[in-house]
Amino acid sequence: MKPVVLMEQPFSLQRETSMTSIFSMLLTLKFSDGCGCSSSSIECHVNFQKQKESFVRDRSLVLQELKCTAERQSRAGQQSILERESLPRAETSIHAFVTNIIRYDAEDLKVADPKGSWMNSGSSTSSNLAKRLVEGASGYSASTKKLKC
Repeated sequence: MKPVVLMEQPFSLQRETSMTSIFSMLLTLKFSDGCGCSSSSIECHVNFQKQKESFVRDRSLVLQELKCTAERQSRAGQQSILERESLPRAETSIHAFVTNIIRYDAEDLKVADPKGSWMNSGSSTSSNLAKRLVEGASGYSASTKKLKC
């Protein structure tokens, strides 16, 4: 596979392929820092000779199944196809993703540890929590006003 990074919408990729050969395409979506998993992947098998069936699934049922699977496996980043529309020369799919959101709040940590030693502790877990509080999604430091206790 040839990797490519698509940063700006609309996400469009054109590659020269043989219309008779079958190939796989792996789409990896990277989530922000606040999600329980860093990324999730969709593998698509492309076959120009065989047209796939169109379908529409019940969104609430699919989302409930994904939530149950994520809770049962203790793993976020579950995905499933909600609907697919197949046309003679194109295919459109809508996928659903389920992930949990991680929220680190200075007040929650203050209640858990009233001495505030989580900021000065040398353990990796504590330093990661402090780092998550200080760094934003872009990697730049947040203002210190947010961290006052």
